[in-house]
Amino acid sequence: MLVIVNDILDLSKIDSGKLVFEETPFSIKDTLQTAVASFIPKTTEKNIELKTEVSKNLPDTLSGDPVRLTQIINNLLGNAVKFTDKGSVRIVVNTLEQNSTHIVLEFRISDTGIGIPAHKIDSIFESFTQAGDDITRKYGGTGLGLTITKQLIERQNGSIHVESIANEGTTFIFNIPYKISVENNQELIKEKKNIIHLPNTLKVLIAEDHDINRFIIEKMFKEWGLTPTFAITGVEAVKAAKEQIFDVILMDIEMPDMNGYRATEIIRAELPYPNNTVPIIAMTGHAMTGEKEKCIGIGMNDYLSKPFKPEDLKQRIADLTGKSVIHNSPNEQAHSPETVKINAAPITTSSVGSRPLINLEFLKEISENNDQFFVEFIQMFLQNTPASITEIENAISTQNWEAIRQAAHKMKPSFNYVGLKELSGISAKIEDLAKKNENMEMIKTNIDQIKKVCEIAYTELEQEIKTIINN
Repeated sequence: MLVIVNDILDLSKIDSGKLVFEETPFSIKDTLQTAVASFIPKTTEKNIELKTEVSKNLPDTLSGDPVRLTQIINNLLGNAVKFTDKGSVRIVVNTLEQNSTHIVLEFRISDTGIGIPAHKIDSIFESFTQAGDDITRKYGGTGLGLTITKQLIERQNGSIHVESIANEGTTFIFNIPYKISVENNQELIKEKKNIIHLPNTLKVLIAEDHDINRFIIEKMFKEWGLTPTFAITGVEAVKAAKEQIFDVILMDIEMPDMNGYRATEIIRAELPYPNNTVPIIAMTGHAMTGEKEKCIGIGMNDYLSKPFKPEDLKQRIADLTGKSVIHNSPNEQAHSPETVKINAAPITTSSVGSRPLINLEFLKEISENNDQFFVEFIQMFLQNTPASITEIENAISTQNWEAIRQAAHKMKPSFNYVGLKELSGISAKIEDLAKKNENMEMIKTNIDQIKKVCEIAYTELEQEIKTIINN
């Protein structure tokens, strides 16, 4: 019954025009990879193949709504897996049209399942419609999934149709236009033509309660020859800013005792000059519309969404402090190994089970392939993530909404570091639901999905440690 209610609510939001589509940079490869991964346990149980084919020529980063794309893929893949008892399920992604700023992607999700009778094809996208009269009894479902999927696609200026032969299989074909994000490889390569050096005398205060984030940030600063001061709570940050004059403060928004907003307000309003004028950069995992404006409005100077790249942070610090030296790198920089590392490996035709879920390119970039850093980070991730999941499950059992929200927020950025960006998005959904004190069943479903993907990711990360140690 709850599934039916949720589907009706989704459909109601779409019909009323209240559903807002985001426009945020995302990796189509990562989005697809994580969505497909959640179906691996079921396809393994049913002994059917799950395959992906993605064009090698897709841009690395697009701009659009990855959460809605995941919802569409989950609906269609879910049906394909549910109605297929032998053979395979396949998702193929190609480019239909492309220019310098926009691209139209075509998705084909095919199965060798029960198919759809010819007389049902024209009505399959109508509300409460199933492919056969006995489908609900045998397979379950609300008959709303395809209606919601079609409307989600059309509201993004896309289209969908179906091809099917009863008892042979079905293919759903849909296309959606996206902007090509400016965060693509060529832009990153151009940015590396200027190298910024910060003086080792720079005094930096970092207010951050998440140990993985502190580990990452400390590694960045160590590479720059800097030793920052750390505060774990907002109270500690205010105390440190009162006792010492810093060149810049990196302020996490979510911290125990006192959040970053309140800490900033106190620094600006209650500390003496010049302590109250220190530049403050917000660090947040929210990345929501209006978040930057809110940070600036309470007295912060800039804003970074976690996880951020080292050069982005260094640039913000240089701009705000005016303490940096810029060197022009040689033209060969664009062909150096450091630049090549930015390019994510293309997805090729394969069984999804044979390709890793994790993507450690970001960690490689910030660590410069430091093996000790890799091992320490992975060990920390393997220790902290299961603990956070358990914390959420315990909070669910006691209906502790705030504990769920805090644990989900804490867990969210960790997934980005290992390339599980969609799990970060799911964590954000859990955080948002908990903040609103609503839909505990959906939170349970989301945490179950995270656990399924994490089981595979943990194994891959453990293998990564073994490979590093053995080499």
